[in-house]
Amino acid sequence: MLLERSKLGNWLLICLILLAAGWGMWQGQRLMRGDFSAIQARYRIDTWVAGSAKWTVPEWMQARDDLLAAAEIMPDNPLTFDYLGILNTLRGQRGWNEPSLRKGYFGEAMGYQQTSLRLRPQNGAAWSNLALSFYALGDHAGAAASLEQALKYGPYELGVKKLSSDLVLAMWPDMPPSLQQWLLALYRTSPPWERQVLEKLAKSYGYPDVLK
Repeated sequence: MLLERSKLGNWLLICLILLAAGWGMWQGQRLMRGDFSAIQARYRIDTWVAGSAKWTVPEWMQARDDLLAAAEIMPDNPLTFDYLGILNTLRGQRGWNEPSLRKGYFGEAMGYQQTSLRLRPQNGAAWSNLALSFYALGDHAGAAASLEQALKYGPYELGVKKLSSDLVLAMWPDMPPSLQQWLLALYRTSPPWERQVLEKLAKSYGYPDVLK
């Protein structure tokens, strides 16, 4: 009887090992399928954001479909939702002067950005992208709150600093003193060429004297 129990225990142990191995293989295949679905889309979006390539509507739709397929396979991957947010931001920026398009695409972007941040709340870049969506939708308070988080989690990230300074200047009268002081400190500590960029940006938004 003891021998039979020992054999039963060994068999159960073997079954558990096989189950664990099967789970690991399934997870690995799942990850590969999800990444394969998204890798080309991410590459294309990177080139579009960098300005090294222009996107067409069919290309945009293909990238969206690939990312949505990846999100279905890996719904807990924040990077996929980051790129879905960026993709809709690109479409919203192209249709900026058409309020319905701007509202529709930035609204979509915001949903993906918020999903990403629920999965990875300490992502400064995602917070700054969310701030842009709030700004595009006319919610300056929401944009300011998101910028505070962006600068909390990504204060030294170049992209975060660039987008944050742009948005703070665009909404200058509605910005809390903390963000205004942050921008003034950034201006004072920047090299001359960066100061010139900020001065031109301030002038373009109609606030030429705020940095003096």
